[in-house]
Amino acid sequence: MFKVIRLKSVIIVLLVVVAVLCSVGVFAVVESKSVPRHKYTIVIDAGHGGLDGGCTGVATNVTESELNLAVAMKLGEYLKNMGMNIVYTRTGNGALVSDGKNFKVRDMEERAKIISNTKPDMVISIHMNSFVTKEEDGAQIYYQQGDVKSKRLADSIQNQIKKSLPNGRDFANHGDYYILNVSDAPTVIAECGYLTNPAEEAKLIDPEYQKQVAYTLMCGIVEYLGVVG
Repeated sequence: MFKVIRLKSVIIVLLVVVAVLCSVGVFAVVESKSVPRHKYTIVIDAGHGGLDGGCTGVATNVTESELNLAVAMKLGEYLKNMGMNIVYTRTGNGALVSDGKNFKVRDMEERAKIISNTKPDMVISIHMNSFVTKEEDGAQIYYQQGDVKSKRLADSIQNQIKKSLPNGRDFANHGDYYILNVSDAPTVIAECGYLTNPAEEAKLIDPEYQKQVAYTLMCGIVEYLGVVG
């Protein structure tokens, strides 16, 4: 019993330390080998992939799918260093299914299967945004309307985005998207910025800025876990 209590205390202390670093805007690599493994299991979904590249950058034609993967993998590394069990829906540039009829539907169904089989504590789906004009910018988190747990997670992450990322939106938003409805676990979509805005596109293709985005998402997750325990 003492050992269990001690391990729980260690991860609580680490969460508090990271929360403090995040609150003051400190961007640093966080790692603790003393954190008990697999305290939380998180699915990180890099949106799109393969033939489905998502939206493209207006200046560089970079595909959303490759940027989603870059941020997803960086976020996963930060969370692993926190002692969390990370499951990715994809770790390469390809899609989850072969090309052909109903490609997008089958791809999304495979993602749903991974999430269902994992039984995670939360799901984070990484995306980039687009709009009809070049002026729109800023990262924003989406959740399923009416899902209290997901809204709480979305608000925690958005709070960190507002603090740490340029032009971050003030509030999380709700939307009715397939990935938000495949699990009972808190699930959010992180729209990390607009590829239709040349200035924001330039940031999003920068590996250092991708690290900043991933770190900010991690801070939001830590903020959420610090509340729910």
